[in-house]
Formats: sequence, structure tokens, C-alpha cells
Amino acid sequence: MKDKISQFFLIISICVLIGVIVWLVYPSPYRTCHFVLTGMGRARLNPYVAKFKPYKGKTMGGAALMGAVVNEQLASYTAKQEPYCFISLGAELSGTAEAFLTKGEAVAKAFDAMKLDAMLVGNIDFTFGKERLAEIAKTNHFKLVSSNVVEESSSKTPDYFTDELIIDSPYDLKIGLLGVTPIETPNLATKESVAGLSFQKPAEVLKKKVDSLRTKGADIVALMTQYNKEYITAEEWLAIASASPDICFMLDSDIEAPIPFAKDGVIIYTISSYNQTKEIDFLNLEITKKRPIEIVGLSSKRIATNMAEYDEDSNIASVVDKATAGIRAFRDTVIGKFARDYTKSYYSECPIGDFVTDIMVKETGADVAFQNSGSIHNNISEGQFTNGDLYTVMPFANNIVVMDLKGSDILELLNISASRQRGVLQVSGIEYSYSYHSRKDYKLKSAKIKGEDIVPDKFYKVATNNFLKDGGDNYIPFTRGENVSVGRSQREAVREFIASQSALAPVELKVYGRIMVEE
Repeated sequence: MKDKISQFFLIISICVLIGVIVWLVYPSPYRTCHFVLTGMGRARLNPYVAKFKPYKGKTMGGAALMGAVVNEQLASYTAKQEPYCFISLGAELSGTAEAFLTKGEAVAKAFDAMKLDAMLVGNIDFTFGKERLAEIAKTNHFKLVSSNVVEESSSKTPDYFTDELIIDSPYDLKIGLLGVTPIETPNLATKESVAGLSFQKPAEVLKKKVDSLRTKGADIVALMTQYNKEYITAEEWLAIASASPDICFMLDSDIEAPIPFAKDGVIIYTISSYNQTKEIDFLNLEITKKRPIEIVGLSSKRIATNMAEYDEDSNIASVVDKATAGIRAFRDTVIGKFARDYTKSYYSECPIGDFVTDIMVKETGADVAFQNSGSIHNNISEGQFTNGDLYTVMPFANNIVVMDLKGSDILELLNISASRQRGVLQVSGIEYSYSYHSRKDYKLKSAKIKGEDIVPDKFYKVATNNFLKDGGDNYIPFTRGENVSVGRSQREAVREFIASQSALAPVELKVYGRIMVEE
């Protein structure tokens, strides 16, 4: 019996030895290429306590924690001589006080310190204007990528954008990158920030760009987008599939980490549209060593930037500290206090929306006030409220605008709001109800101003912001307003109100039931 056992282990040992010899003589024909992904960070430079699952109550995010996660992974790739690139799907340069008060510079410097390769230009990244993007492109090493934005005067890509980028890895791999800036950007950004630029449809440019990158020697072509995998239209996907990139990066709204999948020969991988620096995504491709490169395997992982698990990268923390030194005193100045936590909402009435629109009515004496939900970027926490908190809740430089608007236009606005195509309109002085079952199945059911039905031919005095005044978020009826006058900063009006109310007691907000929805 002992002899048989000994013979068995001898045979196993010989097999293992043969396997090692074969591996050494005939190495694997495959290797691994990595894409390190972030985006939708909303300029979160500092860690914060997450309010929603799966990270509720944990201190997450910020540039220095992101850098710690990324650097650990990149070091392992370098040690194994595996090619990689580090990219962002955009929506990074605006969204916090640090971003607004430095016009995106502090965020750009943080990403530069992280050694980001490329950032897709999204609509939010135009917040400080195309001139500011030109300055960021000139003073930082990472590339601002947009393959479908051209100058109206020349039909050429602006020199501060890169329309076709090849990352030439030291490990003998050329990665080609393209990016689709949302074509709706002119309606999602201020007119001044995109003046003179044309946003082309992907179908007009992508095929030519993909072919160009392959001609230039790109082994793998990846497309960066801000399409949501759940809402991309058949026409939008056809433009991508017809161009035939190897990979398309999109967004998702899922809590669980995504699984890469293939559709029409294109690998799709998504990151969370609610990321806000809480996570870094990694897509790993098993590829052939010989050219033409073939992708033979996929894997992925998502790493949370949890302060309980990672120490901040000291170099990046120092960069952020230096970049924000000049604005900290103003940022940390206390304006007032709030009685409790208050939450924003994109698709329903929220206490912050009621609060802001009520201030607009008090400021102007208007019959009704409208505020787009997308302009309210953050929640309000109980206790002291600083300038920094105000700029994070309201990161856009909007002014209060007053106009006379027909009742028929107001009804059209509320119908657009009911469609939820760009979130609902927060309101004061008006009550409306609607049903919503899908993007194609919705209906405005009732609308009253000061308790009375809206008269289509009657003009009402309306207060809104300059973004909506120009038809932003596709609320086009605002552009028909008459006797338009632009007032002071919306943020300043809110600041003064908080300060005056807090002198008496912490500010309390509530939802008044102005927007009713059947789902």
C-alpha cells in the first residue's frame, strides 16, 4: 500500500515538473491589459460620509483616497510589465466649493498628480467655460478628449481638445481613445460657456475616428461616453456599433458592480453615474501577444475608496491642500445653522427645492418660481452651514431672472417636467400633479397657481434662473418670456436668507406637497 502511495506522489511530482518545464519553454501566448476607470466625481476633492447604501455611514472618496487605490494597482501592473491606461468619463471639474472657487484648477491639479491619462469632456466640465478648459489643457499633462466637438468657424477640433488619442505603453501596446461629449451640452450648459462650438452627432464622426486610430497603429480602440446603458437609444447605439470600437465605456445606475459584456462585437463596461469618487473601476483584458491583437478574456473589479481600508496618498493630499489654500478661509466661514438633515431629489419635490424657490418669490414678488432639480447638487446636513456647503449645494453661478410668461407656456413647462427627461421643476406659488410610468408614458394631470387653474392666455410673473431662461435642460418655453430682467446672484439671496433666519433659530425646511405624482 505504501509503495502505491509513493508511486502516486511520484507521478504527481513528475507531472508538475513537466508542467513547469512546458510553461518555461512555451510561455502563455496571452497577457493582460488594464483600464483604470473613474468619472462622475463631481469635484469631490475631500473625503465625506456617504449617505446611501452600500456605503452609508462610511467615510469615502476624495482625491487622496482615490490616488491611494489607483497607485496600489498601477504599481502591481508595472511590476508585472502589464500595459494600462487611467481614464475618467468626465463630470469631474465642477460640483463643490473647491471647484467653483478655483474654477476647476484644484480638481485638475489633483488628477494631474494621480497621473490620469485622459478625461472625457462632459457637459458639466464646461461650467467655467471653454476658455478655462483651454487653460486646464495647457497647464496639465492629462488630455481632455472629445471626438465630436468642433469650432463652428473652422469645423476643426479646438486645439485644447484631443479628438484621437493613442497611449503608447512602454510594454508594447498602443491604446486608442475616443470620446463622445453629450450632444445635448448646449442645452445643459450656459450659452456663454459653449459659444462658437458645434456638437456633432456620433454617427457623423465615430467611424472615421475609429478607422483613423487603427491606421495609426492602435491595437485596442476604446470609446468613452456618458451614455447610460439603460437609456441609450437604438440610434445612439447604432452609431457606436457601426464604428466598431473594441470597447465602449458607459454609465449605469446600479448598486452592484457591473459585469463587462459584449454587444454587436463591442465590449461594454459601465461605471456608476453616482460615483462621486467612492469607487474606482478596473477592466482587465486578456489579449494575444502577437499582432493583430485579439481580446480573448475579460474580468473586472470595483474597489471602494474607504478610509477604513486605505491611507490617503500624502503627495496628492499635499497637492489638494496647496491648491485650495487661498480659498479655505472663505470656504469655512459659517453662514448659519440647519435644524436637521435635508435631502435633494431629482425626480420629486424636495425640501431644498421648496426652500430655494420660496426665496426667489420673496426676492422678486413673482407669482411663481421655478428651479431645475439638477442645479441642487448636494444634501444639507444638520448643524453649521458654511460658504463651502452653500457652493456644494448650489455649485452653478446662476442669477435670479424675472419674466412675464404665458399660462400656456407654464403648462408646457410642467408637461416637460412630468416627462422627467431632465428632472422635475422645483416650484413655489404653484401646485401640480402628474402620472409617470415610463419615459413615454406620463401625463400632466392638474396645475394651479395660488389655488386657481392656470389660464393659458394670461401672463404670470415668473422667477427662475438664467440657465433656465436660456432654455437649459430643454425647458425651451422659458425662452418665450417677455419683459425679462436679470437680478442678483441666486446664491447670494440664499446666503442672506440663511444668515438672517439662523440669527433667530436653526433653519427648518419641509416639503409642502406642491408636486404630486402617481407611479
